[in-house]
Amino acid sequence: MYLLSIDKGLHNHFTMAIITIIRFYAGSYHALRRKSANMDVLVALGTNAAYFYSLYIVIKALTSDTFQGQDFFETSSMLISFILLGKYLEIVAKGKTSDALGKLTQLVPDKAYLVEIDTDANIISETEIDTQLIQKNDIIKIVPGAKIPVDGIVIKGQSYANESMITGEAIPIAKSPGDKVIYML
Repeated sequence: MYLLSIDKGLHNHFTMAIITIIRFYAGSYHALRRKSANMDVLVALGTNAAYFYSLYIVIKALTSDTFQGQDFFETSSMLISFILLGKYLEIVAKGKTSDALGKLTQLVPDKAYLVEIDTDANIISETEIDTQLIQKNDIIKIVPGAKIPVDGIVIKGQSYANESMITGEAIPIAKSPGDKVIYML
């Protein structure tokens, strides 16, 4: 077997060139202009420390025949790679969360029945309204099996409410006057 030895210095020079090209500091620059420190500032400090120390070691090694030192160009590049990977994964997770929230908002009931009652608790009128128009102290009629559009307190009638998303119970819970109900999708 024949093996061509590769000088480690060439590998490190290549790494140095890559790091010089891909270093990113826009986020830390803007943070420092606002006189605040964030993760970008910490990454910039760490990568700069590794980069400039390694640059010093390379220059010192080139100017001296006996000097031996350890450079850390790969540390700087790996740190930046891990940070970029983390930012990418964060963006993917935010996108999935946004999609999930969008789907949840589509599950909200569109209409509700606003009821007006007299002092004897007799129904005077019943009007179908958009759920976004419901205000505090409005009386809403909920038919069995319908989704509950707002949090509230049962004032008349009884039924079962499925609160499994909040309580984790698979069995619907009996509700009667005075019981609290929770807005459920």
